[in-house]
Amino acid sequence: MKKYFRIIRAETIILFLLIIGIRFVFFQTEPDMITYPDSVGYAGIGNGIITNPTLSAIINPFRMPLYPIIIGISDFLFPDTGYIPVYIVQIVASTIAILFTYKTLIFIGIRKSFAFIGSCIIAIHPTILINERTLLTESLTTSLITVSYAAFFRLLYSRRISWAYLTALCSLLAISIRPSSVIFSAVLPLLYLGAHYFKSEKHKSIMRTVIVLCIPLFFTVLFACGNRVFHGYFGLQYVGEINLLGKIIQYNLPIKYSGNIRFQRALELYKTQTLDRNAYRFLDFIGFNYSNNDAMNELSSFSKTVVKNQLPLFLSQTSTMYPTTLLDTEFHTTARSAPSYAGSLIAWLYRAFYYVQIIWLVIPIGCFLSFIMIFLKRKNIRTWILFSGFFLLFIYTMQNAALGYEAYHRLNAPVSIIIFMMLTASGDALLRRRP
Repeated sequence: MKKYFRIIRAETIILFLLIIGIRFVFFQTEPDMITYPDSVGYAGIGNGIITNPTLSAIINPFRMPLYPIIIGISDFLFPDTGYIPVYIVQIVASTIAILFTYKTLIFIGIRKSFAFIGSCIIAIHPTILINERTLLTESLTTSLITVSYAAFFRLLYSRRISWAYLTALCSLLAISIRPSSVIFSAVLPLLYLGAHYFKSEKHKSIMRTVIVLCIPLFFTVLFACGNRVFHGYFGLQYVGEINLLGKIIQYNLPIKYSGNIRFQRALELYKTQTLDRNAYRFLDFIGFNYSNNDAMNELSSFSKTVVKNQLPLFLSQTSTMYPTTLLDTEFHTTARSAPSYAGSLIAWLYRAFYYVQIIWLVIPIGCFLSFIMIFLKRKNIRTWILFSGFFLLFIYTMQNAALGYEAYHRLNAPVSIIIFMMLTASGDALLRRRP
């Protein structure tokens, strides 16, 4: 037994050193924090919350509050540091997520060799490295969703309610950073109930566990109600309404029966211009006031009416472009101002994972095959874990395909660890020797 724990500890230390080592090398290629226009928005809201921490400032329809607060605290406590504290927080969160993934794979019965190799691949994934160095929500969301996933798998395997609390906590924090994470909280209670139904198990703690898993949903409703009270908008973020408009423009959906003559005429005029088919460019074209609640509610009503009237066309176009969204990637191909060894290594990783991106097409296949397997092996909890993982991957990436209209690699980034986690578990199941 002592030898077993020594082996586990040694492998964990090696994995930890790999995580830190590759990040040291990557730091040589990206010494400065990568920022985007959205980063400026997060910083502005965060600094506003820190200087004026009112409930109406925290609950706002422009950005979910947790990430801006982290940036605001960084600016307040460590000014003029180039957001290095945020970078450290993101690295620590990623390290915990990767190590927890490794331990969870072993916990649910995956062979240590498979778990170790899969975790090492995750540790050097360039998407994770880039996002850690970027002042956007992808990195922390990835870590929180990963821990939530892994804790849920442990819950299915052991039925300890403490794993339900950890799942709910990480899901709630993920939602408070990135609202698209709410899809997990909506599905996890159903998957938990489904697992016990197929296993024909009944015990008193099932409903208590389901209630715990629903806590993030209660938070989501309360936040939407708070936006309604303080800002006159029932929802989480305005960006969702703008993205839906982007899909209407991208799919060129008929808008004849939208019921909104102003938007209808403006959009028809915009299509005649030689301008990008981008929702923000269109709204700028018509002089849209993003801070006007009435205007945003009008946009929301227009977009939802168009999609509702053209739902079959909307779904068929989304299904058609789904594979394209899975294969979307944008790895840097050169390293800037880096030593030759660092630049060469990181550039090689970029190229390698660029070609490995094709494995994302496994998601719908794995979802279908694992769904069939739960009927053939209904008592096998590992089969249900495989189905739960692939199903959550499928609905999340399909949601991004339906509601996002550009930069799908950024939208899918939060599940970049989980897909390798599921591939590791699937590979172990396929290659495991039968008695």
